[in-house]
Amino acid sequence: MTRRTVESRQLHSAFHGGESCLPAIAAEKSATEEAARAIRAEQLAKKESERAIAAKQETADTLVKVAAERDAKELARKDAADISTFLSNVMQSPDLTRDGREIKVVELSSMTDNKRSYPERG
Repeated sequence: MTRRTVESRQLHSAFHGGESCLPAIAAEKSATEEAARAIRAEQLAKKESERAIAAKQETADTLVKVAAERDAKELARKDAADISTFLSNVMQSPDLTRDGREIKVVELSSMTDNKRSYPERG
């Protein structure tokens, strides 16, 4: 027993005419322990809440990133299809007796000036 506890009991006993104060001290000790437990539980709950908020924000950021990547892939796929269509149209000769191997680059260049069906990207 600490000196302070002994002095506290002596003062209490002297003030109350010798009555024991042990039940009051035990109740005070129990209340102090419960308060400490409640404070620890509250601190733990606050930390867990902060972790949950951070995880939610990280999930939202990931979803935004995934959506942007998906949109970029779709745009690239559409661009590739447009380029393929454009080149197919350019390679077609108006002369059905000639195939693609006989067409010269100079002829393609002049045809592309006339067939601007593929939009230019800037």
